[in-house]
Amino acid sequence: YCPAGSSSAQQCLAGSYNPTVGQASCLPCPAGYFCAAGSTSFSGQTCPLGFYCPNGTTFGTQYPCPVGTLGTVAQLTSVLGCGPCPAGSFCN
Repeated sequence: YCPAGSSSAQQCLAGSYNPTVGQASCLPCPAGYFCAAGSTSFSGQTCPLGFYCPNGTTFGTQYPCPVGTLGTVAQLTSVLGCGPCPAGSFCN
């Protein structure tokens, strides 16, 4: 991206992406995905099982489901998607 007054293109920070050359800023990574520094897309960067990814997540394992819960599907967008650990099991 190229902010006002810049002399060269800048790399998007982790947690954001820019799909179009010549933009003035980067977009926040959408919930359910993570965006590493320099991302031009969030495609293929789906939040993995056992984790949730709110807007602006920088890496896939940044937000683990809390102890005693688990995430049984990928691409969770909030901690509310983490369900209780089944009876007779433990989830750390």
